[in-house]
Amino acid sequence: MKEFKSLTSWYNELPEPMKSEAIENCKRNPDTIVADSLYSAILVGFMWTTSKQGYQYWNNISKKYN
Repeated sequence: MKEFKSLTSWYNELPEPMKSEAIENCKRNPDTIVADSLYSAILVGFMWTTSKQGYQYWNNISKKYN
């Protein structure tokens, strides 16, 4: 059974600096949006292309958690 948690809860599982970067990039309220995996939280939390880190950075990270 999948577990649904807030984006913040999922992002807290990332090592630094990815954890802080993901939380900072999430313009929506990451405490009220839920996802069923860390991978999903990374996908839906924010636009990778407009983040300081860029698309390729988050694409590489997402692959680790897929």
